Amino acid sequence: GLDDGVPNAAVYRVVEVLGPHRLRIEPAAKADGESSYSIGRRSYFHMRVSNSDFFVLDTRGQREMHDTRNPNKDVSILGREQFDWLLEGLEKSDADFIFIVSSVNFMIPHIGGEAIRGGGANKDEAWTVFLRDREKLIETLDKMPQPSFILTGDLHNSFAIQITDNVYEFASGPHNSNNHYSKDEGDRPANGPYQYGPRPIDILWSTYLRPEIDRGSLLHPTYCVVQVNNVFNNPLVYGKPAGNTPERWVAFPRPQVIFSYFDGRSGKLRFAHSIQAADRK
Repeated sequence: GLDDGVPNAAVYRVVEVLGPHRLRIEPAAKADGESSYSIGRRSYFHMRVSNSDFFVLDTRGQREMHDTRNPNKDVSILGREQFDWLLEGLEKSDADFIFIVSSVNFMIPHIGGEAIRGGGANKDEAWTVFLRDREKLIETLDKMPQPSFILTGDLHNSFAIQITDNVYEFASGPHNSNNHYSKDEGDRPANGPYQYGPRPIDILWSTYLRPEIDRGSLLHPTYCVVQVNNVFNNPLVYGKPAGNTPERWVAFPRPQVIFSYFDGRSGKLRFAHSIQAADRK
């Protein structure tokens, strides 16, 4: 029966390292004895690449249970510790561009897809059912001088979304899965104004499959290439490079990011959008 299992089978937090073979854990173990264990590490991190800050989030490991009937419920998708870490990192950032990487969708809900995936009425499991966390993050980013880009996936379509004048979501996919109909995604439009929750947005572009297409034929992979342009080639004489180098690179007064979406089968460009860094003068 259930009582025959390992009594200490659970997930614990390491509070303190007491020695080479001893840890103080929380919550306390229920029973004495020998047990096999593994020590996990946090799955979120920050990295700086040139003039861009990347905050890669763990949207699965520390989330609390959501309720689609009450998306304003005081629960967190990141957990308080990770959310505080993110806000502190954003406050310290002096980068030209902020990239926040989220494994799940931010502004478009995943609702109405019960026909092919389980989950029932409580299926949506992204930022769209954690509206307090979402709004707090948007408000924080919108107050910052530099533009912020939330890079997402999971939802089986690609999106370019302007959330505020300074905050964007760029979603890429799918790569190997079927696309969704718009009815699987809150009946959103292919582009234009849309709102799910308290905040209206502008869908600049998206992949969009009309309902007359058979679900088994929704096979349109899409991928996004993100390019940060800090410099441009400016040779002294065309065809005669400066010195012994083939190119001469000059800095842009205001760097830019270009988001380019490509058809996964043909490789053809489907959409592109560029955003400049803030003027820091």
